[in-house]
Amino acid sequence: MNTENEHFYQIELDMENELRSSMDKYPLFNSAHEGYAVILEELDELWDELKKRKPDREKMRAEAIQVGAMAMMFIASMENGWKPSAEVKKSPEIVSEQEQLWGCQVRTMPICQDN
Repeated sequence: MNTENEHFYQIELDMENELRSSMDKYPLFNSAHEGYAVILEELDELWDELKKRKPDREKMRAEAIQVGAMAMMFIASMENGWKPSAEVKKSPEIVSEQEQLWGCQVRTMPICQDN
């Protein structure tokens, strides 16, 4: 695996961890408006850090990871029909596809299943 792929893989893992942490604390979004508001709040936090005279790269990265994680939560909520909770499970097809791509075992992003 080349360095660029490893870098993107780490970003994906960090977003996945942030998403899982958020989903442990909060239900899926009830509406597109709620999801948009949460994404906007995270984006505003990133913007606040960017506007500083000397922005902190780690804080910017953390806020950008949160923006990405909330965007994924938005998609999961939308695909779940804006119901506040979802049955989440790993998709074997995606696991296999990612393992082939990266040549190692990986965890996957949650996929909402219709009840």
